[in-house]
Formats: sequence, C-alpha cells, structure tokens
Amino acid sequence: MVDVENPENVWEEVRKYLSNHSIASITDLNRELPVNRNWLAGFLAACESFGFLKRKGTKTFKLYELHKK
Repeated sequence: MVDVENPENVWEEVRKYLSNHSIASITDLNRELPVNRNWLAGFLAACESFGFLKRKGTKTFKLYELHKK
C-alpha cells in the first residue's frame, strides 16, 4: 500500500506505472494506487504544475504522461 504521508513514494509508483503504460487516466492510476481519488487528482495536478507530468484531454477527462525533458 502507498503511504500518502510520503509523496515521494506515491511519485515513484506513478512514475513506474507511466513508464510501463506511457499514458494513464486518474481512474487507471487509482486502480493501481489505493489512495483517495481526490487526493490523487490534486497530487497529479501538482506534478503537472511542477513539470513532472504532461496532461492531455479535456477538463473532465484527463490523461497524464511523463514529461520528456
């Protein structure tokens, strides 16, 4: 189980999942990471704002991928 008290562990799990699947929705990631969906959505938005993730899709359907640097 992923501990939300340590976001670095959550990031490692998200990074591993996206490395294997290249793109994922919040639902896909929530199936893999047993954390609160709203918390995960906020976490992914923060990762996007810091440039770790890139988002595609619409306002209601978001797909995330690792940002290539």
